[in-house]
Amino acid sequence: MGARRSFAAWWRGPRWRRRREGFQRWRNGVNWKGWGSGLAAVIGIATLLFTGCSTYFQAEVAKDQLDQSREKAKRDEQDQASRVAFWMDMDDSPSTPHPIKIHILNRSPDPVANVLLVVSAYLRIRVNAPAHSLMFIRPTIGPCTELVFKAAEFQVTDALKGSLDKWEGKRLNDLPAWLATGLAFIDRNGKEWVRNENGLSRLWNQLELPPEGSIGTKEPPQVIKAATCDTTEQ
Repeated sequence: MGARRSFAAWWRGPRWRRRREGFQRWRNGVNWKGWGSGLAAVIGIATLLFTGCSTYFQAEVAKDQLDQSREKAKRDEQDQASRVAFWMDMDDSPSTPHPIKIHILNRSPDPVANVLLVVSAYLRIRVNAPAHSLMFIRPTIGPCTELVFKAAEFQVTDALKGSLDKWEGKRLNDLPAWLATGLAFIDRNGKEWVRNENGLSRLWNQLELPPEGSIGTKEPPQVIKAATCDTTEQ
């Protein structure tokens, strides 16, 4: 009991009383409301930063998903058109600037319609000589089909401008020079496409329409089953 009185007397002594009173004055002097407001502001700023970072990353993820969706939509749109092509077998001799054969290939399981082969004819061989636009029309090309035309069989069937009049009815190979420069067609979805030196495009004005004449072939083309053909939809 004496030990308890001794501890109580020590706790109530002047030394600890002064410490308790000092702590009480410090506690009463602190602006706890201001501290609370400051702490709330810090928490608010941290929350805003976290929310901003989260929103930014969500936006980046959404943008990536949108870009992927657009890219897939573009691939789907070009699905058939990307499988249609043309090319020429050329004579290596510089004295005969004419194609030997022209190939038109449809490597898709669906036909393509309103096929136009664009030919650029030159009435003289010189630097910057003007090109005259001629069209070869093929109503359709069947699925998984390659057409091979002998270039020597092409002839001018119609001349719509005076500079080509004297060539009407003559073979293209009688012209000083000519080349196949573009292919236009309509895919299974009714969309118009052009393939030329700039690649695959929806811009039909790259055909340089209207044509200055048309051409035909005296013999039908060789029809070959495409060596590779996608038989299922992507």
